[in-house]
Amino acid sequence: LGPAISGPLLRRLLRRTGGIVPIYRGHDFAAVSEAATAIVTAGARIVIMSEGGIAGPPTAMAEFRPGAALLAHRLGLPLVGVALVHRGRHWVAVVEPPSDLSAMTGTTPGSREELRAAIAISQAMADRLDVLAFGPRDASA
Repeated sequence: LGPAISGPLLRRLLRRTGGIVPIYRGHDFAAVSEAATAIVTAGARIVIMSEGGIAGPPTAMAEFRPGAALLAHRLGLPLVGVALVHRGRHWVAVVEPPSDLSAMTGTTPGSREELRAAIAISQAMADRLDVLAFGPRDASA
């Protein structure tokens, strides 16, 4: 899993959630959904690091992928955004309230409408976390 989980804060987070199941781009979504269902059925929590990559400035969120929103909607789970931000000598966890998934209500699983709604929800979550973690952006910039 590499250096992303080598820090003590992230190790504590993973211990509290019960572990991590790596899901790499290109996995069959049905298999991922099945694995996520088994995790939830066992009573564990699911943590998904939904950034599409680590490129970009260290003062902004990376692009979020829509898979977490899709899983949350299909499994009837809350989607809660968390950002780990380095502030000075400490890491701070910024947590937002659960996202509103109602835009996905009535969409057919696997449809373009479901995907478009998941992308919009993911982008809105990233935008909210960006402001919580790094502060409002200057509109003139």
